[in-house]
Amino acid sequence: MKREDLDVYLLIAALMVLLLYKNYGNILKILMNLSIYLVMILAAASFIILIKMRRLSPRKGPLVVPARLSVYDKDANINLNKLKDIAEGMGLRIIFLISIGRSGLMGRSPGKVAYKVLLLGKDREMIRAGASAINSTSEGFKIELMERNLNPDLAQEIIEICDESEVASIGVGRNPERDEPLLELGERKGRVIGIPVGELTKHILVIGQTGSGKTTTVKRIIYEAWNLGIPSLVLDSHWEYRNLIFGMGGRIFCSRAGYPQICINPLISIPKGEKEIFLVAETLSSLLDLTPSQFYLLLKALRRLSDISSEKNPPNMYDLLMEIKGFSTSSQPEEESRASLVRKLEPLVSGDGEAIFKCDNILSTGFEEVPTLLELGDVESDLQKRLIAFFTLKRIKDYYIREEAKSRYPKLIVVLEEAEKLIPYYKDQIGMELISRLFAELRKFGVALVLVSQSLSEIPEGAVRNTGIKIIHKVESPSDLKFLRTFMREKNIVDKILTLAPGECIMNFPGGVESLQVRSVDELPLSRESVDEVIMMNSFYWISR
Repeated sequence: MKREDLDVYLLIAALMVLLLYKNYGNILKILMNLSIYLVMILAAASFIILIKMRRLSPRKGPLVVPARLSVYDKDANINLNKLKDIAEGMGLRIIFLISIGRSGLMGRSPGKVAYKVLLLGKDREMIRAGASAINSTSEGFKIELMERNLNPDLAQEIIEICDESEVASIGVGRNPERDEPLLELGERKGRVIGIPVGELTKHILVIGQTGSGKTTTVKRIIYEAWNLGIPSLVLDSHWEYRNLIFGMGGRIFCSRAGYPQICINPLISIPKGEKEIFLVAETLSSLLDLTPSQFYLLLKALRRLSDISSEKNPPNMYDLLMEIKGFSTSSQPEEESRASLVRKLEPLVSGDGEAIFKCDNILSTGFEEVPTLLELGDVESDLQKRLIAFFTLKRIKDYYIREEAKSRYPKLIVVLEEAEKLIPYYKDQIGMELISRLFAELRKFGVALVLVSQSLSEIPEGAVRNTGIKIIHKVESPSDLKFLRTFMREKNIVDKILTLAPGECIMNFPGGVESLQVRSVDELPLSRESVDEVIMMNSFYWISR
């Protein structure tokens, strides 16, 4: 019971006492006429109320300090039982809040990686001594205490979950027995079915109507990939992945004040030269459906900003808007084009847009190290979401180009929930080529895409055809079923799709067609408010660069 709830009960009790005091005389006369049994019942009731109130008082629990388990050596052997024994010997308890994939198994880049733990003890000095004892016996990793203690109510909630479930314990990724590791999704008739990990970069499309189980499938992909050491970056607008990502030791970003925020500057690369300028111009032109004269003005403004800026101090979308607003025009048609371009750009920087597109921290989120969630539910417009999605993918591609490390397996999985709102229908050939080229480049550099949607007809055909693996849950739309027939030649496929139960799917991939029941993933059953509190406290975020 929270303290504020106890205060309400005490206020009610005080009002009752006041009422009894005011009517003392009348009550005394009534009691004198009643039997002794009624007095005994009232006494018993009072005793029960006192016991109940005593239980409502806050429980005195241990001090709970968030800490990070920082891994410096990718080959470090983390003996969890040994860590627990050392902690217990110091009078402490250690709780691991995450699932750790086997570092480096799938070609993850080496470097410092941080995971979340809780240390429980009598006081901070005892906890600090326990952390020092653990550090003195370890090689390749160490425990680092955070400055703030965890909120007692939230700590108790997490502790109770950890006591009841295996979900919040570290699970080291299993060592695959087969030459080609399998990302397991579910089973059919006792046979395990999944996706060969080397096939993931062909990109995946998950389709299904509301309630068909597509989110369950995507969560299983994220979970199994992390067990194999492959992190995921999820773009979601409906707060459906936060408990999974939090429970896996991931990081969560959003666009609300007071929370860890994501921002991405589409213009960050234009000081590099004409190639980047033209790419940004093409992208904005396709997104905003610009006319040739508007495209010319946009290109002119971008070149001007490139000349007066530097890579250390790049321009942003607001600078672009102001530059175009300041243009002097020589004719009425040119002025109309300029004014129309301003009207198309203004929604991008309205509301929270200015903050979202002012800076660029996507490469500081740690997406290449741990599961990461970008919550877009508070982003005001679909146009802003599309801009975030496209330039996030571009920034990721640029990052892996610079890294140059080759891997047989994916380095990252990017999930685009409601892909139809993040990958727009381009009206021109340039826009369609932009998407096709970006998908191909991501595939080349080891990034796997997972597109999730309720309807095939809402996603650009070029994006659909760029996915080599298609997971179909139940759909009933005639247009979707017609499209599915074009690449699924199996007999009676439409009848099979129409009769799929929730959680069942048909997977179409280069190796053939499989039907299966997807296994659900256990998640930390924390309320949205509890996770909000953790995110806002920033207690579990460590960005090590």
